[in-house]
Amino acid sequence: NVVYALFCFTVLVFAWGTVYNTSGHYNKIKILAVLQDDQLSSFETNNNIHPVTEIFPSLIKQTQGNWHIYDESTFKWKYNLQTTEEIDAKIVKLIYDENYWVALNVKPNVTTSMVRSLTVQNQTAFNATDFFQIVYETGRDPAHVMTYMVPLVNEVEMGFVQYCMESFTPSLIKNVTSQNPNIKINWKNLATMMNMQFENVDAVAFTNRILLMSTQVGCTFAILLSIFQFLIYGALHGQVAPLLRKRSRIYYRIFISMVTHFFSSLYWCTVSAMFQVDFTVKFGRGGFMVYWMSTWMYMWACGSANENVISILFAVYPQYLGFWILGFIVCNLTTGFFPMVLNNNFYRIGYIFPLRNMIDLNRSILIGTNSSPSKYGRCYGVFAAWIIISTALLPFVMKWSKQLTIWKAKRVAKQLAEEKEKMNQFT
Repeated sequence: NVVYALFCFTVLVFAWGTVYNTSGHYNKIKILAVLQDDQLSSFETNNNIHPVTEIFPSLIKQTQGNWHIYDESTFKWKYNLQTTEEIDAKIVKLIYDENYWVALNVKPNVTTSMVRSLTVQNQTAFNATDFFQIVYETGRDPAHVMTYMVPLVNEVEMGFVQYCMESFTPSLIKNVTSQNPNIKINWKNLATMMNMQFENVDAVAFTNRILLMSTQVGCTFAILLSIFQFLIYGALHGQVAPLLRKRSRIYYRIFISMVTHFFSSLYWCTVSAMFQVDFTVKFGRGGFMVYWMSTWMYMWACGSANENVISILFAVYPQYLGFWILGFIVCNLTTGFFPMVLNNNFYRIGYIFPLRNMIDLNRSILIGTNSSPSKYGRCYGVFAAWIIISTALLPFVMKWSKQLTIWKAKRVAKQLAEEKEKMNQFT
C-alpha cells in the first residue's frame, strides 16, 4: 500500500499537473498582431470617419495571451521589409519558425474599402477575408492549436465584428448621409459586410488523421517495444555471460541493444509505410530513412535506459518492475503530448525526455513543421545524451546487478537455513 501511495502521489500527480489550470497559462501564448496602415482618403476625413482598425489595440488588451503588437512602420523597420507582400510573407515565416503560435494580420486601407463598398454604387462588397488574416499551423500541435491558441484571436475577431455592427457602421452611415444627401447607401453590400469573417491561414495543416499514430500516439508503443528488448534477451544474456570475458560481455550487451533497436525501429516505421504515410513532405525520397534513423535513436535511447534500471530491479525487486515501466511511460507521455506553453514552467523538464523530442521530429519530418538546426540539434542531442550516459553506466549496472543477485541468493539461502533449523528444533 505504501508503494501504491508513493506512485500515485508522485508519478500520477506529475501527470495530472500537466493539464491543471490551463487558462492560467494563456498569458504565455505568444501571439503576433501586425496592424498595417489604415490610411484615410479626403472623403473619410471630411465626413469625420475614423479608422476602423484603431479599435484593435483596445480589443487585444481585453484578450488573454502574450500579444506582440506592431504597426506597419515598426514591423518593416524591425525586419527590414519594404512591401505589403513582404510583410505577409514574414508573418507566415515567423509562425513557421515557432516565434509565435498565432498571428493576426490586418492589411492596409480597411476603412476606405469599407466606406466605398457602402457609398459607391455597383462597388464590390467588402470582403473581410481580403483584409484580415489569422495565421497559424495546426501541424505544430494538432490537438491544441485550434482548441486553445486560435480561439484567443477569435475573441478579438468577434469583438471587432460586434464593434462594426453596433458602433462603426451606424456612425459611418449617419455621418455620410447627413453631410451628403445625394449619396445612397448600398444596403446589399451592407448586409454582406455584416457577415464578416477573417481569413484563416493554416500555413502547415494537419490533414491526415493517420499521422496521429505515426507522429505522436505510436511513439508510446515504441517505448514499450524498446523495453521488450531486455525482457526477451534476458535469459540469453545469462547463458552467454559465463562464456565471455568481462569486457566482451559489455560489448556484447551494447551490440545486442543497438542491433535489436535498429531492426525493431525499422519494423515500427514500416507499419506507417504500410498505411501509406507520406514520408516525402520534408526530405523528399530520403524521408523514410530520416524517419527510421530518428526512430532508431529514440528507441535506443529509451531501451538503453530501461535496460539499466530493469537489470537492477530484476536482481532485487522484480515485483516493482511494472511501476518503473508505467512511471517511465507516464513521465514521457504527459510532457510530450501537451504543449509546454500551457503548463507550469516546471514541466519544461519534459525537453530532456526522449518522447517530447521524438514528437517534435516526427511533426517536422511527416507534417512539415519547423526544421531549424537548433530544433534538430536539441532533439538528436537528447537522444545521444541518453544513449551515451546509459552506455557509460552499463558496466557499473552489470557489476551491481551481479553483486545484488549474489547478495539476494545468499539472503534467501540464509533464510532457508534458518527455517530448516527451526523445523529441526520443532521436530
